[in-house]
Amino acid sequence: DLTNFNTSKVTEMSSMFAFCEKLKSLDVSSFDTSKVTSFSLMFGDCHALESLDVTNFNTTSARSFSQMFGSCRSLTSLDLSSFNTPNLTNFYYALADLDGIRELDLSSFNTSKLTNVGYLFLNSFYIERINLTGWDLSEITNWTGMFINTGANVVGGVKVTCSAEAKALLIENTVLTEDNFD
Repeated sequence: DLTNFNTSKVTEMSSMFAFCEKLKSLDVSSFDTSKVTSFSLMFGDCHALESLDVTNFNTTSARSFSQMFGSCRSLTSLDLSSFNTPNLTNFYYALADLDGIRELDLSSFNTSKLTNVGYLFLNSFYIERINLTGWDLSEITNWTGMFINTGANVVGGVKVTCSAEAKALLIENTVLTEDNFD
């Protein structure tokens, strides 16, 4: 039971639950994350994690989500629609190896400072849809492997929704083609 944790002064939650490979559920809804700048590897490699509610997270101070949910293979849903990310620069491997996720809506993200999307969705074989509406990709410097094997086990591959500007950058810098867009 983590409901009595006082996290109001915490600035780093990096690796907080990382490698808790047998953890099936986790209630972090009471966490005050308003001062957290790094969520890197916070839930990374929690292979058995089936349930996780992060809708109460305040992510306005966050600069890094590197590997935040990477290899959370048993999650079947992940609601990130409340995330406000005006300072986010690092999204490296954050949503990679998510075997149970079929759809991601990341349209709430402010990506104006985002520079690193390396391996962001790597080996998330079953993702069918990703909503990147509103994403500004103009500052990206690391595109490496962003969509490698994403939707590889889905007939027709992953479908991405985004602006025309983002689409052009994604086609130019990743493995996506015209067929991957709505």
